[in-house]
Amino acid sequence: MSMTTSIFVFMIIKCGHYIGGGVIITSSGYPTSDPLFRCIPDNSELSMLCKDFGLGDLIINHGDLGGLFNVNLKIETTKGLYVIRVTSGLSSEQHIKYTQRVISALQIAKIPVLAPLPNLKGNYYSKYKERFVQITPYIHAQPFESTVAHIKASGRILRKMHDALIHFESGSLPEWSNYPSTEILTEGLTLLQDICKVPDGQLSRVKQLYERIMREWDDKNEELPSTIIHGDWHVWNSLHDSDGEIIVVMDFDSFQRAERIHDIAYMLWVILPDRQSNYLGKAFLQGYGVISQAEKNLLPVAIARASLFFLCTASFTPDPAQELVRQLENQEPFIEWLLSADGRSEVKGLFGC
Repeated sequence: MSMTTSIFVFMIIKCGHYIGGGVIITSSGYPTSDPLFRCIPDNSELSMLCKDFGLGDLIINHGDLGGLFNVNLKIETTKGLYVIRVTSGLSSEQHIKYTQRVISALQIAKIPVLAPLPNLKGNYYSKYKERFVQITPYIHAQPFESTVAHIKASGRILRKMHDALIHFESGSLPEWSNYPSTEILTEGLTLLQDICKVPDGQLSRVKQLYERIMREWDDKNEELPSTIIHGDWHVWNSLHDSDGEIIVVMDFDSFQRAERIHDIAYMLWVILPDRQSNYLGKAFLQGYGVISQAEKNLLPVAIARASLFFLCTASFTPDPAQELVRQLENQEPFIEWLLSADGRSEVKGLFGC
């Protein structure tokens, strides 16, 4: 599995009415009634949003900055450069409000987060065509590069976030995230069997991996420290300065209380499949710092669980059978390696043991 494959994290969807349809529909092709339809404001609508947030007059829309379902438009106004973010229909008001409380706590802790701006009513979001809209300043910075400095910085800032939020209140769960809860894994596996009707051989392989991973996870996960996790911690959700330090952390759609090891495991899930990048895995863990013995012991299983997520949630995609074939090809060998003696030893070696 390559770094490109991991971008599939943005492509997972919970859209049950397409299950088994056998039709692949791109994000731009969803009907307007679908929660994954990308609502893109025109210039007159952008001008109204600028007024709502007190941004001055719209000068130019520089276009979409990327994102599969959320729309992120870079705009220039008479007051500066901003990013207008129109969420997918999977966002909820409750979680957006909770996210803002978490962001405020991180700001108090002096952690550089990309915080939404308030509108003229003092709210940190507005509505547009039944979608939520948030606006942030446009940040001039460098994207992630595969360097030790950048990856260590990622580990350091993640640790600061985890420590700052360890006692923070639990809140509304996101409508959808990449966190592999037992509930979502089980639901996805059930759908593969009962609705998607994938071939028995493929289903059996997924079940076996599920049982092996969850047997170890369920026996030990209560020993793991919890905090408010980012939930989607990877190299594309931060920006750096010329020295490699992180100047802003982004994308908070998945804030929730869970085992902090998931954020660590998820980053390593991105890095480790490229076996030439183990030095980055070591640098990331060096940046993060000391973790408990229970976390060290369970880390290979936690990474495998992050990988398992993409097998089980193939059932939520437009073409589950095709997606499961692709994910088995990508995830199964990696999971088998992680659960092997060699894989566990190599992950342990990332700590310098």
